[in-house]
Order: sequence, then C-alpha cells, then structure tokens
Amino acid sequence: MTDVPEDLSARQPQLEAKLQPERIRATLAFAGMYQITHGLIQRAVLDDVREVFCTGFDENGMRYDEAGYKAKVLDRAPKSRFRASLLWLVDVEAITLAQAARLDEIYDHRHDLTHELIKYVVDLQFEPDVDLLADALDTLRDIQRFWTQWEIDIGSFEELGEVHVDGVQPLSLLILVSASRPMPPDAGCGSTAGIGRSRLYNETRLRLASRWTRTGGLKSCPDGRR
Repeated sequence: MTDVPEDLSARQPQLEAKLQPERIRATLAFAGMYQITHGLIQRAVLDDVREVFCTGFDENGMRYDEAGYKAKVLDRAPKSRFRASLLWLVDVEAITLAQAARLDEIYDHRHDLTHELIKYVVDLQFEPDVDLLADALDTLRDIQRFWTQWEIDIGSFEELGEVHVDGVQPLSLLILVSASRPMPPDAGCGSTAGIGRSRLYNETRLRLASRWTRTGGLKSCPDGRR
C-alpha cells in the first residue's frame, strides 16, 4: 500500500470539499458571472465612449467625429483605446482614477479564470477572488449610472415624465444584481438553487448584496441598449 504524504493527508478533507459537485458548480458559476461583468465593462467603456462622438448615419452606416474622438479620447493613451477611454471617463467623473487602475487587476483575474479555470476547480491554492468581482460590479454600476444620466440629459426618457438616475437601471445590470442576492437558507440542494449552499457561492452573494442594496424601485432601460 502506498503511503500518503502527511501534508496531502492533512489537506484531504479540504480537497474533498473543493471537489464536491456543488462547489465545482459554484466555481463555474462565479467564473461565468465574472466573464459577463468584464464583457459589460468593456462595452460600456469602449463602445459607449465612442458613441459620444457619433454624428449621425448615412447609407454606409454610422458616422463619427473621428478628429474629435482622437483628440479628446485616443490621444490620452495612444497605445490603448481601452485605457484612453477609461481616462476620458475619469475626466468626466464617471469613475475614479483608482477604479480605472483596479481594472488592470480585474482583467488579469479574468484572463486567469478564462485560461486556467481548472486550477480554481481542483487546486487548493487557488480560489476565485470575490473582492475583484465586487469591485468590477461597483465600477460597472458607476459607469452605467453615468450613461443613464447622460441619456436622461439628452431626453431619452422624456415620454416617461420625470425620471431619476437611480430609478432607471439597464436590464443587464438588473440581472447581475439579481444573481448576487443571497438565497434563502432552505434552498434545495437538488436543483440549481443548491449552489447557494457552497461556501464560495454564498460568500460571493452575501458580499455583493451588501454593496448593491438599493432603496426604491428599479426598472430596466426602455431602449434596451445597455
């Protein structure tokens, strides 16, 4: 009989817990939510900043003030359109410089989750970073809040009467908020809701819920663009 190394034997209970089906599902669910959040940030930063410089459309598609876009956005960081767009958002006070810098770590973790996901499933030394996801969602919320106020200011919601920025939320953001809410303690383990019983998933939802508490009703953007 092969002897089990002492350190491995001591860690066996933790490894067995990590390899439980509900724990694996929780890790995969976290990775999926993280990917979605990062993708929405990219769209809100890259696509929506460029839309500010849209001047109309013709038979060839959308037309842009390319000179203005270059001078006011791209020239801030000529080697990175994403970085340049972030700095523009900092300048208009949509986010802080610290939030923009934090996105480098958020991107690095997304890259690791994408290309090295298996180590988060089977290796005790690696766990998904809940704080990075929470910070990513905070930044996404702040950027989307800025764009919602922009839409209010240009009259996109005139037909709805008086609209406050905190009373309008993009549908994509509402879905993420819903996914972050804690599950009831009696959620069954025999269904998808059973993921909520794993430590990782429950910790994630509780942390995010504490940041995403809102007063008043929320409704999705009627134009469905964001």
